[in-house]
Amino acid sequence: MTKTERHSSPLDRKLQIELLEKMAAVYPAYLNVGKIPQNNGQHVRAVIANIYYLMEHGLCIAQEFDEIGSDVHLGPPKITAKGLDFLADDGGLDAILSVVTVRFDADTLKSLLANKIDETDASEEEKTFFKKQLEALPDAALKAGTSELVKLGLVSVPNIFHWLQTLAPHV
Repeated sequence: MTKTERHSSPLDRKLQIELLEKMAAVYPAYLNVGKIPQNNGQHVRAVIANIYYLMEHGLCIAQEFDEIGSDVHLGPPKITAKGLDFLADDGGLDAILSVVTVRFDADTLKSLLANKIDETDASEEEKTFFKKQLEALPDAALKAGTSELVKLGLVSVPNIFHWLQTLAPHV
């Protein structure tokens, strides 16, 4: 028995994309409720469930009307900037604005490199020499070498897929 067979869900990815695309077509206006696809055999409840799901992920908004002892009723939905970015092939502005910049100060980078020097099989004399060279490096030279270090580190990752999977528990 598959997961789908055990739990029947009204959520439908195809319907969600169709809803978002219809909302995007009339952006910045709200989608006319009459334009919500129901001709594909979609039950009104499934459409509402999928709009609600999109709302919970911040991809659209709609006014919610709760009536005691009744189903949830939604006003016309409207796609959000996050929803438009989701539809965009390039990730939209969110992909540009959400860039993560990692900065190491010079002392932290020097400390990491010094630890790496200590882990080598080099003689103590060589380790001392290279650590003194490292300490004498100006910050500008260290900064210039950082990109090269990242490239070398990526080349040293034998199986990028395995490495990325090890990071998944930390997300």
